[in-house]
Amino acid sequence: MSVINTMLKDLEQRQAPEGHGRYQPPRRSALWIYLLLTGSMMALAAGGSWWWLDHQGAGRMNEGRQSQPNVTVPSVASHPAPAQSAAEPPTATISSAITTLSPPSSAATAAAIPVSVAAAPAPVTPVEPDSVRAAASPERFTLPPVSSTTPAETDDALLGPDEGPQVTEASLLNQPEAQPKGELQIEEEQMTPAQMAALDRSKGMQALARGDLTQARELFDRALDNAPRDRELRERLASLLYGEGRLQEARQLLEQGVAIDPGYANFRLLQARLAMAMGDKPAALQVLAMLDPLVAVNMDYYATRAALAQELSQYGTATRSYQQLTLAQPGEGRWWLGLAISLDKQGRTLAARDAYQRASTLNLSTASRQFVLQRLRQLES
Repeated sequence: MSVINTMLKDLEQRQAPEGHGRYQPPRRSALWIYLLLTGSMMALAAGGSWWWLDHQGAGRMNEGRQSQPNVTVPSVASHPAPAQSAAEPPTATISSAITTLSPPSSAATAAAIPVSVAAAPAPVTPVEPDSVRAAASPERFTLPPVSSTTPAETDDALLGPDEGPQVTEASLLNQPEAQPKGELQIEEEQMTPAQMAALDRSKGMQALARGDLTQARELFDRALDNAPRDRELRERLASLLYGEGRLQEARQLLEQGVAIDPGYANFRLLQARLAMAMGDKPAALQVLAMLDPLVAVNMDYYATRAALAQELSQYGTATRSYQQLTLAQPGEGRWWLGLAISLDKQGRTLAARDAYQRASTLNLSTASRQFVLQRLRQLES
Protein backbone atom coordinates (compact mmCIF):
# COMPACT_ATOMS: atom_id res chain seq x y z
CA MET A 1 0.00 0.00 0.00
CA SER A 2 2.98 2.34 0.54
CA VAL A 3 3.93 2.04 -3.12
CA ILE A 4 0.41 3.02 -4.16
CA ASN A 5 0.41 6.05 -1.81
CA THR A 6 3.77 7.20 -3.19
CA MET A 7 2.48 6.99 -6.74
CA LEU A 8 -0.68 8.94 -5.83
CA LYS A 9 1.35 11.69 -4.18
CA ASP A 10 3.54 11.90 -7.26
CA LEU A 11 0.46 12.35 -9.40
CA GLU A 12 -0.83 15.16 -7.16
CA GLN A 13 2.50 16.96 -7.36
CA ARG A 14 2.43 16.75 -11.12
CA GLN A 15 -1.13 18.09 -11.26
CA ALA A 16 -0.24 21.16 -9.03
CA PRO A 17 -0.03 24.54 -11.03
CA GLU A 18 3.65 25.48 -11.40
CA GLY A 19 3.27 27.73 -14.40
CA HIS A 20 0.97 28.48 -17.23
CA GLY A 21 3.45 27.41 -19.86
CA ARG A 22 3.75 23.77 -18.74
CA TYR A 23 1.97 20.87 -20.35
CA GLN A 24 -0.73 19.24 -18.24
CA PRO A 25 -1.58 15.64 -19.11
CA PRO A 26 -5.24 14.69 -19.35
CA ARG A 27 -7.04 13.14 -16.43
CA ARG A 28 -7.66 9.97 -18.31
CA SER A 29 -3.95 9.11 -18.04
CA ALA A 30 -4.27 8.96 -14.27
CA LEU A 31 -7.34 6.76 -14.58
CA TRP A 32 -5.44 4.35 -16.81
CA ILE A 33 -2.65 4.12 -14.29
CA TYR A 34 -5.21 3.51 -11.55
CA LEU A 35 -6.77 0.64 -13.46
CA LEU A 36 -3.34 -0.87 -14.11
CA LEU A 37 -2.53 -0.76 -10.42
CA THR A 38 -5.88 -2.28 -9.57
CA GLY A 39 -5.24 -5.21 -11.94
CA SER A 40 -1.81 -5.78 -10.41
CA MET A 41 -3.39 -5.90 -6.98
CA MET A 42 -5.93 -8.46 -8.19
CA ALA A 43 -3.16 -10.65 -9.62
CA LEU A 44 -1.22 -10.48 -6.38
CA ALA A 45 -4.36 -11.38 -4.40
CA ALA A 46 -5.08 -14.39 -6.66
CA GLY A 47 -1.49 -15.63 -6.33
CA GLY A 48 -1.61 -15.29 -2.55
CA SER A 49 -4.89 -17.18 -2.38
CA TRP A 50 -3.46 -19.97 -4.52
CA TRP A 51 -0.36 -20.23 -2.29
CA TRP A 52 -2.50 -20.26 0.87
CA LEU A 53 -4.79 -23.07 -0.39
CA ASP A 54 -1.82 -25.13 -1.57
CA HIS A 55 -0.11 -24.68 1.80
CA GLN A 56 -3.26 -25.72 3.68
CA GLY A 57 -3.74 -28.87 1.55
CA ALA A 58 -0.12 -29.95 2.02
CA GLY A 59 -0.47 -29.44 5.79
CA ARG A 60 -3.52 -31.68 5.95
CA MET A 61 -1.81 -34.40 4.00
CA ASN A 62 1.23 -34.26 6.33
CA GLU A 63 -1.05 -34.52 9.37
CA GLY A 64 -2.78 -37.58 7.90
CA ARG A 65 0.54 -39.27 7.16
CA GLN A 66 1.82 -38.62 10.69
CA SER A 67 -1.35 -40.01 12.34
CA GLN A 68 -1.62 -43.10 10.05
CA PRO A 69 1.77 -44.38 8.91
CA ASN A 70 2.07 -46.83 6.01
CA VAL A 71 -1.37 -45.93 4.58
CA THR A 72 -1.56 -45.94 0.79
CA VAL A 73 -3.83 -43.19 -0.55
CA PRO A 74 -5.80 -44.43 -3.56
CA SER A 75 -5.74 -42.40 -6.74
CA VAL A 76 -8.65 -40.23 -7.80
CA ALA A 77 -9.16 -42.25 -10.97
CA SER A 78 -9.64 -45.65 -9.22
CA HIS A 79 -11.68 -44.47 -6.23
CA PRO A 80 -14.45 -41.85 -6.51
CA ALA A 81 -14.41 -39.06 -3.98
CA PRO A 82 -16.63 -39.90 -1.02
CA ALA A 83 -19.70 -37.81 -0.38
CA GLN A 84 -19.13 -35.00 2.05
CA SER A 85 -20.74 -35.60 5.40
CA ALA A 86 -23.35 -33.21 6.64
CA ALA A 87 -21.53 -32.83 9.92
CA GLU A 88 -18.26 -31.87 8.20
CA PRO A 89 -17.99 -28.19 7.19
CA PRO A 90 -17.98 -27.57 3.42
CA THR A 91 -14.61 -27.09 1.74
CA ALA A 92 -13.75 -23.43 1.33
CA THR A 93 -13.96 -22.35 -2.29
CA ILE A 94 -11.40 -20.22 -4.05
CA SER A 95 -13.78 -17.30 -4.46
CA SER A 96 -14.62 -17.15 -0.74
CA ALA A 97 -10.93 -17.32 0.16
CA ILE A 98 -10.09 -14.52 -2.29
CA THR A 99 -12.99 -12.40 -1.03
CA THR A 100 -11.71 -12.76 2.49
CA LEU A 101 -8.13 -11.83 1.62
CA SER A 102 -8.69 -9.03 -0.84
CA PRO A 103 -9.59 -5.53 0.55
CA PRO A 104 -12.98 -4.08 -0.51
CA SER A 105 -11.46 -1.14 -2.37
CA SER A 106 -14.17 -0.51 -4.89
CA ALA A 107 -17.10 -2.00 -6.74
CA ALA A 108 -15.01 -2.59 -9.85
CA THR A 109 -12.51 -4.62 -7.85
CA ALA A 110 -15.23 -6.78 -6.26
CA ALA A 111 -16.78 -7.39 -9.65
CA ALA A 112 -13.47 -8.36 -11.22
CA ILE A 113 -12.46 -10.93 -8.58
CA PRO A 114 -14.61 -13.89 -9.69
CA VAL A 115 -13.65 -13.30 -13.31
CA SER A 116 -9.90 -13.54 -12.59
CA VAL A 117 -10.29 -16.54 -10.31
CA ALA A 118 -12.39 -18.48 -12.81
CA ALA A 119 -9.51 -18.39 -15.26
CA ALA A 120 -7.11 -19.99 -12.75
CA PRO A 121 -7.05 -23.83 -12.45
CA ALA A 122 -8.90 -25.24 -9.42
CA PRO A 123 -6.66 -27.08 -6.92
CA VAL A 124 -7.15 -30.85 -6.64
CA THR A 125 -8.18 -31.85 -3.14
CA PRO A 126 -6.38 -35.13 -2.20
CA VAL A 127 -8.72 -38.03 -1.58
CA GLU A 128 -8.11 -39.63 1.78
CA PRO A 129 -9.34 -43.12 2.80
CA ASP A 130 -11.98 -43.48 5.48
CA SER A 131 -9.39 -44.86 7.92
CA VAL A 132 -7.17 -41.76 7.46
CA ARG A 133 -10.07 -39.35 7.83
CA ALA A 134 -11.31 -41.23 10.90
CA ALA A 135 -7.86 -41.04 12.50
CA ALA A 136 -7.42 -37.35 11.57
CA SER A 137 -10.86 -36.42 12.88
CA PRO A 138 -11.35 -38.04 16.27
CA GLU A 139 -14.32 -35.82 16.99
CA ARG A 140 -16.38 -37.82 14.47
CA PHE A 141 -16.31 -40.96 16.68
CA THR A 142 -19.67 -41.53 18.36
CA LEU A 143 -20.62 -43.99 21.06
CA PRO A 144 -23.41 -46.50 20.33
CA PRO A 145 -26.75 -45.63 21.87
CA VAL A 146 -27.34 -47.07 25.30
CA SER A 147 -30.15 -49.64 25.26
CA SER A 148 -32.94 -49.05 27.69
CA THR A 149 -33.90 -52.70 27.98
CA THR A 150 -33.49 -54.56 31.25
CA PRO A 151 -30.98 -57.44 31.63
CA ALA A 152 -33.74 -60.03 31.51
CA GLU A 153 -35.12 -58.61 28.24
CA THR A 154 -31.63 -58.59 26.74
CA ASP A 155 -31.04 -62.29 27.56
CA ASP A 156 -34.38 -63.25 26.03
CA ALA A 157 -33.62 -61.28 22.93
CA LEU A 158 -30.25 -62.93 22.49
CA LEU A 159 -31.56 -66.44 22.99
CA GLY A 160 -34.56 -66.02 20.73
CA PRO A 161 -37.74 -68.13 20.68
CA ASP A 162 -36.28 -70.96 18.52
CA GLU A 163 -32.97 -71.66 20.26
CA GLY A 164 -34.08 -75.04 21.64
CA PRO A 165 -34.37 -76.15 25.29
CA GLN A 166 -32.85 -73.81 27.81
CA VAL A 167 -30.03 -75.01 30.06
CA THR A 168 -31.25 -75.57 33.58
CA GLU A 169 -29.56 -76.65 36.80
CA ALA A 170 -31.16 -80.10 36.60
CA SER A 171 -29.85 -80.69 33.07
CA LEU A 172 -26.36 -79.70 34.15
CA LEU A 173 -26.47 -82.15 37.07
CA ASN A 174 -27.63 -85.01 34.81
CA GLN A 175 -24.83 -84.57 32.31
CA PRO A 176 -21.98 -87.15 32.52
CA GLU A 177 -18.72 -85.90 33.84
CA ALA A 178 -16.38 -85.09 30.97
CA GLN A 179 -13.12 -86.96 30.85
CA PRO A 180 -10.08 -84.70 30.73
CA LYS A 181 -8.24 -84.84 27.44
CA GLY A 182 -4.74 -86.18 27.30
CA GLU A 183 -5.09 -88.27 30.49
CA LEU A 184 -3.62 -91.76 30.39
CA GLN A 185 -6.27 -94.37 31.11
CA ILE A 186 -5.28 -97.96 31.88
CA GLU A 187 -8.08 -100.47 31.51
CA GLU A 188 -7.73 -104.11 32.48
CA GLU A 189 -8.51 -106.37 29.55
CA GLN A 190 -10.41 -109.53 30.41
CA MET A 191 -8.80 -112.61 28.87
CA THR A 192 -10.90 -115.32 27.28
CA PRO A 193 -10.79 -118.89 28.69
CA ALA A 194 -8.83 -120.05 25.65
CA GLN A 195 -6.23 -117.34 26.16
CA MET A 196 -5.89 -118.17 29.85
CA ALA A 197 -5.52 -121.87 29.05
CA ALA A 198 -2.82 -121.15 26.45
CA LEU A 199 -0.93 -119.00 28.95
CA ASP A 200 -1.04 -121.63 31.72
CA ARG A 201 -0.08 -124.35 29.28
CA SER A 202 2.97 -122.40 28.13
CA LYS A 203 4.05 -121.80 31.72
CA GLY A 204 3.50 -125.49 32.50
CA MET A 205 5.75 -126.56 29.62
CA GLN A 206 8.47 -124.24 30.90
CA ALA A 207 8.15 -125.71 34.38
CA LEU A 208 8.26 -129.21 32.92
CA ALA A 209 11.43 -128.35 30.97
CA ARG A 210 13.26 -127.23 34.11
CA GLY A 211 12.11 -130.32 36.04
CA ASP A 212 9.51 -128.68 38.30
CA LEU A 213 6.88 -131.40 37.95
CA THR A 214 4.67 -130.13 40.79
CA GLN A 215 4.28 -126.66 39.33
CA ALA A 216 3.78 -128.11 35.85
CA ARG A 217 0.96 -130.33 37.14
CA GLU A 218 -0.74 -127.39 38.85
CA LEU A 219 -0.51 -125.24 35.74
CA PHE A 220 -1.81 -128.03 33.49
CA ASP A 221 -4.71 -128.65 35.87
CA ARG A 222 -5.69 -124.96 35.84
CA ALA A 223 -5.35 -124.79 32.07
CA LEU A 224 -7.55 -127.87 31.64
CA ASP A 225 -10.35 -126.17 33.59
CA ASN A 226 -10.47 -123.47 30.88
CA ALA A 227 -9.95 -125.90 27.97
CA PRO A 228 -11.53 -129.28 28.85
CA ARG A 229 -11.38 -130.54 25.23
CA ASP A 230 -7.61 -130.12 24.94
CA ARG A 231 -6.52 -133.75 24.34
CA GLU A 232 -2.78 -133.25 24.64
CA LEU A 233 -3.14 -131.26 27.84
CA ARG A 234 -5.24 -134.03 29.43
CA GLU A 235 -2.74 -136.69 28.38
CA ARG A 236 0.19 -134.75 29.86
CA LEU A 237 -1.64 -134.19 33.12
CA ALA A 238 -2.63 -137.87 33.33
CA SER A 239 0.98 -138.89 32.75
CA LEU A 240 2.17 -136.57 35.54
CA LEU A 241 -0.42 -137.98 37.93
CA TYR A 242 0.58 -141.52 37.00
CA GLY A 243 4.25 -140.70 37.55
CA GLU A 244 3.50 -139.32 41.02
CA GLY A 245 1.55 -142.49 41.90
CA ARG A 246 -1.77 -140.67 42.03
CA LEU A 247 -3.44 -143.42 39.99
CA GLN A 248 -7.01 -142.87 41.07
CA GLU A 249 -6.91 -139.19 40.12
CA ALA A 250 -5.40 -140.06 36.77
CA ARG A 251 -8.09 -142.71 36.16
CA GLN A 252 -10.88 -140.22 36.88
CA LEU A 253 -9.23 -137.67 34.62
CA LEU A 254 -9.16 -140.18 31.74
CA GLU A 255 -12.74 -141.29 32.34
CA GLN A 256 -13.80 -137.64 31.99
CA GLY A 257 -11.85 -137.47 28.74
CA VAL A 258 -13.59 -140.58 27.34
CA ALA A 259 -16.97 -139.12 28.28
CA ILE A 260 -16.14 -135.81 26.53
CA ASP A 261 -14.46 -137.37 23.46
CA PRO A 262 -15.45 -141.06 23.17
CA GLY A 263 -13.91 -141.50 19.70
CA TYR A 264 -10.39 -140.56 20.80
CA ALA A 265 -8.41 -143.84 21.12
CA ASN A 266 -5.51 -142.49 23.21
CA PHE A 267 -7.74 -141.82 26.21
CA ARG A 268 -8.89 -145.47 26.15
CA LEU A 269 -5.35 -146.74 25.69
CA LEU A 270 -4.07 -144.72 28.67
CA GLN A 271 -7.07 -145.79 30.68
CA ALA A 272 -6.35 -149.49 29.85
CA ARG A 273 -2.67 -149.18 30.78
CA LEU A 274 -3.61 -147.49 34.03
CA ALA A 275 -6.02 -150.34 34.77
CA MET A 276 -3.32 -152.91 33.98
CA ALA A 277 -0.92 -151.06 36.34
CA MET A 278 -3.57 -151.30 38.99
CA GLY A 279 -3.90 -155.07 38.31
CA ASP A 280 -7.29 -154.90 36.61
CA LYS A 281 -6.55 -156.46 33.22
CA PRO A 282 -10.14 -157.47 32.39
CA ALA A 283 -11.21 -153.84 32.85
CA ALA A 284 -8.40 -152.76 30.59
CA LEU A 285 -9.44 -155.22 27.85
CA GLN A 286 -13.05 -154.15 28.20
CA VAL A 287 -12.11 -150.54 27.60
CA LEU A 288 -10.09 -151.39 24.47
CA ALA A 289 -12.67 -153.80 23.06
CA MET A 290 -15.31 -151.05 22.91
CA LEU A 291 -13.60 -149.17 20.08
CA ASP A 292 -12.00 -150.13 16.74
CA PRO A 293 -10.13 -147.02 15.65
CA LEU A 294 -8.16 -146.60 12.45
CA VAL A 295 -5.33 -149.10 12.66
CA ALA A 296 -2.79 -147.16 10.61
CA VAL A 297 -2.53 -144.45 13.28
CA ASN A 298 -3.33 -146.62 16.29
CA MET A 299 -0.86 -149.51 16.09
CA ASP A 300 -0.15 -149.44 19.83
CA TYR A 301 -3.85 -149.61 20.56
CA TYR A 302 -4.31 -152.84 18.54
CA ALA A 303 -1.06 -154.40 19.77
CA THR A 304 -2.01 -153.82 23.41
CA ARG A 305 -5.48 -155.19 22.89
CA ALA A 306 -4.24 -158.28 21.02
CA ALA A 307 -1.62 -159.14 23.62
CA LEU A 308 -4.03 -158.52 26.49
CA ALA A 309 -6.77 -160.62 24.86
CA GLN A 310 -4.34 -163.52 24.17
CA GLU A 311 -3.17 -163.43 27.78
CA LEU A 312 -6.73 -163.50 29.02
CA SER A 313 -7.51 -166.34 26.60
CA GLN A 314 -9.79 -164.08 24.57
CA TYR A 315 -8.56 -165.62 21.31
CA GLY A 316 -11.30 -164.29 19.16
CA THR A 317 -10.47 -160.70 20.13
CA ALA A 318 -6.79 -161.48 19.78
CA THR A 319 -7.25 -162.98 16.29
CA ARG A 320 -9.18 -159.93 15.04
CA SER A 321 -6.58 -157.57 16.47
CA TYR A 322 -3.60 -159.44 14.91
CA GLN A 323 -5.33 -159.65 11.54
CA GLN A 324 -5.67 -155.85 11.53
CA LEU A 325 -1.99 -155.54 12.37
CA THR A 326 -0.84 -157.89 9.59
CA LEU A 327 -2.91 -155.93 7.09
CA ALA A 328 -1.36 -152.64 8.24
CA GLN A 329 2.22 -154.05 8.46
CA PRO A 330 2.48 -157.29 6.43
CA GLY A 331 6.27 -157.41 6.75
CA GLU A 332 6.28 -157.50 10.56
CA GLY A 333 7.02 -161.14 11.76
CA ARG A 334 5.71 -160.70 15.32
CA TRP A 335 2.20 -159.92 14.04
CA TRP A 336 2.15 -163.17 12.03
CA LEU A 337 3.44 -165.11 14.98
CA GLY A 338 0.70 -163.72 17.24
CA LEU A 339 -1.94 -164.51 14.64
CA ALA A 340 -0.64 -168.09 14.24
CA ILE A 341 -0.74 -168.71 18.00
CA SER A 342 -4.31 -167.33 18.30
CA LEU A 343 -5.50 -169.54 15.40
CA ASP A 344 -3.67 -172.54 16.79
CA LYS A 345 -5.38 -172.05 20.20
CA GLN A 346 -8.74 -171.98 18.47
CA GLY A 347 -8.04 -175.31 16.69
CA ARG A 348 -7.80 -173.75 13.28
CA THR A 349 -4.82 -175.89 12.19
CA LEU A 350 -4.60 -175.07 8.47
CA ALA A 351 -4.88 -171.32 9.05
CA ALA A 352 -2.38 -171.54 11.89
CA ARG A 353 0.14 -173.50 9.71
CA ASP A 354 -0.04 -170.85 6.99
CA ALA A 355 0.56 -168.11 9.58
CA TYR A 356 3.58 -169.98 11.01
CA GLN A 357 5.11 -170.44 7.58
CA ARG A 358 4.72 -166.73 6.83
CA ALA A 359 6.28 -165.79 10.15
CA SER A 360 9.31 -168.07 9.50
CA THR A 361 10.26 -166.02 6.47
CA LEU A 362 10.34 -162.71 8.35
CA ASN A 363 12.55 -161.15 10.98
CA LEU A 364 12.12 -162.93 14.34
CA SER A 365 14.19 -163.39 17.42
CA THR A 366 16.11 -166.65 17.82
CA ALA A 367 13.73 -168.04 20.46
CA SER A 368 10.67 -167.10 18.40
CA ARG A 369 12.13 -168.71 15.26
CA GLN A 370 12.88 -172.01 17.08
CA PHE A 371 9.26 -172.09 18.39
CA VAL A 372 7.85 -171.53 14.89
CA LEU A 373 9.94 -174.33 13.30
CA GLN A 374 9.07 -176.77 16.10
CA ARG A 375 5.34 -176.10 15.77
CA LEU A 376 5.42 -176.49 11.99
CA ARG A 377 6.98 -179.96 12.32
CA GLN A 378 4.25 -180.91 14.81
CA LEU A 379 1.39 -179.75 12.55
CA GLU A 380 2.82 -181.48 9.45
CA SER A 381 3.36 -184.92 11.07
